[in-house]
Amino acid sequence: VNNKQSPEHILHDYAILKIVPNKELSFFELGDGSLAEEGEKIYFGGFPLTQNALTSHTGLVSCIREASTNLGFQTQKVIDIDATVVGGNSGGPLIIKNNEKFTVIGIISQQVAIITEAFSQLENFLSVQMTNPNSGSVFIGGVNPNLALFEMIKVIKSNLSTGIGTAISIDYLKKEFDSM
Repeated sequence: VNNKQSPEHILHDYAILKIVPNKELSFFELGDGSLAEEGEKIYFGGFPLTQNALTSHTGLVSCIREASTNLGFQTQKVIDIDATVVGGNSGGPLIIKNNEKFTVIGIISQQVAIITEAFSQLENFLSVQMTNPNSGSVFIGGVNPNLALFEMIKVIKSNLSTGIGTAISIDYLKKEFDSM
């Protein structure tokens, strides 16, 4: 199922490694993007930057659509999920349970968060205000409110979760695997 909206730009944040094992390794089977259906339960995990251990998450496929690649010369299938993606999940496998087997159908790519852009703009504004010698400085109880707000925004942005993530379909990545 493809969403017929105009393609949007997707930034890649994954690496492909070729491993030649010296012993037998366990692994997930690589499926294909056609296995994904809207509303289907998904699984993924990673090592979020704020934690020291592997985390696991579940959610649902919310949309399957086309998006342009980094250079914009072609499109690729992406899978939007209704699960929170945080820094450290990127590059991890997007997994479904297919016939009692866990199968990789994509690679977690990014969190979709328009609100973080608004926080970034406010952060930039405050940064200019704090460094502009003509803006004046107001202190309340010995605290600069602009500096306090600036620091609060940094904390909010680092912990913000929108509940919308994106994964690159494994179909697109298999082409890159095959070229290795």
